[in-house]
Amino acid sequence: MMMVEACSRQQGVETLGVKIAKRCLPGDNYCGITLDANLTGIGGIQEPRKVIVVVLTDVKNPDLQLSRAVCTYPEKSVRICRDWDTGKLLDDGADNGNERR
Repeated sequence: MMMVEACSRQQGVETLGVKIAKRCLPGDNYCGITLDANLTGIGGIQEPRKVIVVVLTDVKNPDLQLSRAVCTYPEKSVRICRDWDTGKLLDDGADNGNERR
């Protein structure tokens, strides 16, 4: 709920619906939902930092969550993603110029 409230406050309630809309690419067996907001106090840092929550669901059964992750940006050009349930670091395999830990 914290992410929903922060997103709607920062980006507008009308944006919230667009953000949480399910996105399914042709040929994939999953759909993605993402929500982002700037939060303060992440990792003890008092400046606002971008936080993204990603949920992947089964394309045929949207109630079946395949994966949940939280990504934070504790430093400029550094993205850290963790599994929502285990806290394990994730490597998304993307080469987008961001250092991954």
